[in-house]
Amino acid sequence: MSIVIKRIGEKVGKNDGFRVYIERAWPLGLKKEDAEVDLWLDDVAPGEGEQAWFSGKAERWGEFECGYFAELDTKKDRLQPVVEKAAHGPVTLLYKEGGREYNNAVAIKDYILAKLTPAREAA
Repeated sequence: MSIVIKRIGEKVGKNDGFRVYIERAWPLGLKKEDAEVDLWLDDVAPGEGEQAWFSGKAERWGEFECGYFAELDTKKDRLQPVVEKAAHGPVTLLYKEGGREYNNAVAIKDYILAKLTPAREAA
């Protein structure tokens, strides 16, 4: 399973595969056709309160991920197309803001690998 993370404004790479944007709002100044997004899952982004509390602070990452995973447990069917695409080729999760190590896309990748990979579901 190949899932990579990129900021939405980064240049599209030939190895990006299926591109999924996982934020509630579209970034200002970026045309949708220029971003080459295959799927926009705005409803899997963390709640505004959770996102505001986290604010990209590394020391809050573990607690943020734990709360966000609980949120994602109620929406895991929305992530199923990502899991299916990743089983057959590369998937790029696109985020809007935050550092490269601590953002929604990283948390979603961690969630998919921990809870939604076929090997885990079969167990």
